[in-house]
Amino acid sequence: MYAERVAPRQQEGQVAHSMNSTARWLLATAVLSFQALGCQGRSTASHDEVIGLWTTTSQLYQERAFEITENRLYLGIGEGEFKVHPIHGVKVTQEHGTTLYTFRYSNAGVSQQLSLRLHPKGYVTFGNRNNVFWNRAEPGSSRPWAWIESGDTGRANRSDADSLSRHGPGE
Repeated sequence: MYAERVAPRQQEGQVAHSMNSTARWLLATAVLSFQALGCQGRSTASHDEVIGLWTTTSQLYQERAFEITENRLYLGIGEGEFKVHPIHGVKVTQEHGTTLYTFRYSNAGVSQQLSLRLHPKGYVTFGNRNNVFWNRAEPGSSRPWAWIESGDTGRANRSDADSLSRHGPGE
């Protein structure tokens, strides 16, 4: 009688072990499938889709614009003033039918991030102001920082001279 009681317990333990293995295998398969479908962000990714000058008609951001180049982020802060920051990395993630771009850049030697979302209709929004729509500017639109790309550093003013001298062109 003792042998009959032991045998079922051993069999139960073997079934439980086999279920744990199956659950682990299914979990591993699900994770790998998720990654294979491209649902994971890429740490070094192209941001070609958002390169360009962006403006908005929102009254909150009159006289403001931003531009993304291959290696710089220009932020127009109003009244003809702007900041220039070198881009150190970009993470691109697909979420809810949009593309989330997270830029890593330096500001006065401090690493910071800027995230924006590209929508299928071609406009971008920022997480903190998702009701303000930024549209790509027409080619040839006025850019207060255009002289930087041309190499004319003699025109540096108080807001951009610090960024240029701290980071140097093209860093």
